[in-house]
Amino acid sequence: MLITKIFTFSAAHFLPNYCGKCEHLHGHTYKLEVTAEGNPGEDGLIIDFNLFKKIIKKEVLDQIDHTLLNDIIPNPSAENTVKWILARLKNLPKLLTTASNDKEYLKEIARYQKKNIATKTSPKKFAKIKLKKITLWENPTSYVTIEL
Repeated sequence: MLITKIFTFSAAHFLPNYCGKCEHLHGHTYKLEVTAEGNPGEDGLIIDFNLFKKIIKKEVLDQIDHTLLNDIIPNPSAENTVKWILARLKNLPKLLTTASNDKEYLKEIARYQKKNIATKTSPKKFAKIKLKKITLWENPTSYVTIEL
C-alpha cells in the first residue's frame, strides 16, 4: 500500500550550465510529492500523516523553502533537486523512528489519545517502510519523478 504527502515551497535558482532564459535568476512555487510503501500496523496506519509531514518539513522544506537553491545544490535543475531530496530522505525508516520518539511528537500523540504518556515507537514498526517515489513539480506542466 502507498501513502503520499504533498507540499509546496518557494525557491529561486538559476541554471549555470544552461543556455536560455533559465540561466538567469528566477523563482518557482514547487510542488513536492513524497510516496512511501508499507503495510498498515495494528493502529491501521502505514505512517501517521503528521509524522510523515514532520520528517519532510525538517529534512527538506526547512532547508530549501524561500532560499536560493544554488547555495545548496550546485546546479539546481529539477533533476538535481529531486536527487538532493532523495538523499535527505533515503533512510526513511530511521527518520521515522527518530521523529516518532521526539518529545514534542509524543506529547501531541498523548494529547490526541487523552493519555498522559505516549508509548515510544519501536524501530520494528517502521523497518519495512520504503521510500517509493518522489515527484517534484517545477510548474503546473513540468515535473521530475524518481521511482525507487
